Amino acid sequence: MSEQKKIPCRVCGKLFKPCAYCQSHDNVFRWRNFACSRECAKQYFDDTLAKRAKNCTL
Repeated sequence: MSEQKKIPCRVCGKLFKPCAYCQSHDNVFRWRNFACSRECAKQYFDDTLAKRAKNCTL
């Protein structure tokens, strides 16, 4: 039996099985393609927004 595909979470590094549906429909941004949980996805979004706000010059 072949092993299931696992990818590292971009926040915590934990290996997880990505959502097959989400990966096959990559024209829409889905957190299940890069985070192992909703909590890690929220942390990723929060960090990204904070970095963008810091780099934003108006």
